[in-house]
Amino acid sequence: MQRFKTKHEVFDYISNLREGSIVLILDEGHYDSLMFLNALFSEYAKEKPVVVLTAYDVLTNFKQVKIEVGRIKSLSDLSIFVNRVRNKVGQGVIIHHYLPQLLVQQNEALVLRMIEHWLDQIHGKPFVEFLNLPRGTFPTFEKTLQVLLPGYLDISYFKTNERYHRNFAVYRICDMKFHGVEFPYIIDKNKLLIKFEDEFTDKIPVSEKEKIMIKKNFLERNVNRLKIVVKDVNVKGLPPREYLLLTQLHNMHLMDVKTLFPEEFDSILEKIAGWIAKGIAKVEETVEIEEKPPKKFNLITRIGLKMPNWIALYFLGKKPRLVPRETLVGLRKTVQVILSTYLPEVKGATESLELTERFIQEIVGRITAVERVKRAGEDPRFKFDLRYLPKIVSLTLYLGFNLKCKIEKKEENTWIVTIKDCFLCEGIKSNKPVCHIISGTLTGGLSQSFKEKIVCEEIKCKAMGDKECVFLIKKY
Repeated sequence: MQRFKTKHEVFDYISNLREGSIVLILDEGHYDSLMFLNALFSEYAKEKPVVVLTAYDVLTNFKQVKIEVGRIKSLSDLSIFVNRVRNKVGQGVIIHHYLPQLLVQQNEALVLRMIEHWLDQIHGKPFVEFLNLPRGTFPTFEKTLQVLLPGYLDISYFKTNERYHRNFAVYRICDMKFHGVEFPYIIDKNKLLIKFEDEFTDKIPVSEKEKIMIKKNFLERNVNRLKIVVKDVNVKGLPPREYLLLTQLHNMHLMDVKTLFPEEFDSILEKIAGWIAKGIAKVEETVEIEEKPPKKFNLITRIGLKMPNWIALYFLGKKPRLVPRETLVGLRKTVQVILSTYLPEVKGATESLELTERFIQEIVGRITAVERVKRAGEDPRFKFDLRYLPKIVSLTLYLGFNLKCKIEKKEENTWIVTIKDCFLCEGIKSNKPVCHIISGTLTGGLSQSFKEKIVCEEIKCKAMGDKECVFLIKKY
């Protein structure tokens, strides 16, 4: 899919929107999301259509189309109506600003199914559509939608010195260095100004982009003979995820980085180039590694992957292990120390803690996947076929946590994993899922094994009062 440009330099630099995609926007009261989009697409709307589908009159310069939610007899009627709007405008941006009213009237599961159908309808077409939803109002629907869609935006605000300050964060539909990073913004005369390099602006300094791209091109040409070295521990301004990645890559050969992060190696090279430009890191020449085509798995491994787990484990010579609860408590304490000691200025302590825990487990999942393939005498650069995904998931959970699971393929590139006897959330009560160690491990391990972006999110958890822990795995 082609990249979609909003004509806002800073936002386009931060984000990575694609034509034919649907994006969720969360805010506090179903107001800031529309104001944000009004300003973001103010220039774009001068050349191409932007339409707001709404249940009531809203403050916008864009064309409004009224959705009379109370008169909708079936979601099929709504879907047909929306498709007519798409056909009429032909291209551009469609903003769905009626979800709260719709969800009060209609079954959430059916609305989700309708949105999944829309994803297929607009795939590859010159549209980007936004779903505006007030955060926390429909928690199960919101969490599932975050997983089903390619990414989402989160708009928040806080008050200091009697003034309100607004931030936005982009998740997944962006370069990894911007994933989850909060960007302060202001709207001045319907112009969106984003704080970038200590200045509220809508323009990117050309010199920075050019400098980073020059360094990235150099890294691409010399991947097989360079390693990354951290030269400055002053990481002020780095988000937790980026700080952890920086420390993990220290002294690592770029070829090993490519093996560990095959599906996002290009964005990581750009990140390394940015660190070099800031003086945080450097590259040094090291042993040159000849890059050969990855070797296919041998017959024994291929047979083992087709067998039930107990036979596969015999072939692979592995035994399951149980992760002690003390280890999980220790992980959380370690993350708390990292955030408080090295990144004391990070806002949103709880969310940062969860994201950091999850990213640590993603790294662990990737490293473990590489090590297990190597121990089996195989090449970790080889790309698994997707038909083995259920087997890899069940083996990962059994070997890593001594957990058994049920895996169902929901649809193309989407799987549901159910764990009845999950011990990770025993004795815990929470209003959101807490088994980050599983979702993080599977996200990292599967992405490395299949060399594609695969995300695992927990959508049900015993800590929330559910009978079992349920995870949704999706390949993007």
